Amino acid sequence: LRDTLCINGDYHVMLYTGQLAGSAGTLEKIVEQLKAINRPLVFIPRNHPRISTDYTQDQDLWNKAVQAANFHYGIYVYEDTKDLTTNDLIAGSDTVIGMYSTALVEAAALRKQVIAVLYPGLGQAAMMEGTGGLLETFPLNDLGCSSRVTNDKALKATLDVALDGTLTDSLHSYQEQYIRGDGTNTVHVANFIEHLPSLTFPPPPEEDGKEVEASAD
Repeated sequence: LRDTLCINGDYHVMLYTGQLAGSAGTLEKIVEQLKAINRPLVFIPRNHPRISTDYTQDQDLWNKAVQAANFHYGIYVYEDTKDLTTNDLIAGSDTVIGMYSTALVEAAALRKQVIAVLYPGLGQAAMMEGTGGLLETFPLNDLGCSSRVTNDKALKATLDVALDGTLTDSLHSYQEQYIRGDGTNTVHVANFIEHLPSLTFPPPPEEDGKEVEASAD
């Protein structure tokens, strides 16, 4: 990723993986908080290919948010990533941000710092609508494999911790426990189904992040 995009220096790379409904508004929130933090980083906003056709009403808001990031000193925006797949971007990023995309699951499998941004009226509403009301919470958050944020203070605090590289401290052990890449996933699924009635899961993480909770309040 760094070679393809010609990223010089040891910058922290943050990837935002857009979906459809709620993505542009969520991007706007992320950019606002990155500007407030005012720390140097590489920011990659990866748009959903259908936003320009199916969600044209959000395209202008997306463009304005990207422009706002571009105009802020210290935020180096790489929007033209057509030569890289989403998997390439995830693998080369330090932090992966999204709403409830499966890209976040892939990022957790690669032991990345994962942030699920689920503001009421944006990501949370999109998740409820997109799943027909079946998901009220994002399973990756329930397992402790990603950090969930739902407001500006929590988002700023979580992004700040991620830029320090220490958000992984609260996520890595859960990612290791629940997302295994050892080549025996079929066996894991069969065992999971067999033992489902007796399985216990950790309690959902506290609202708006784990270690950053005190900063977020």
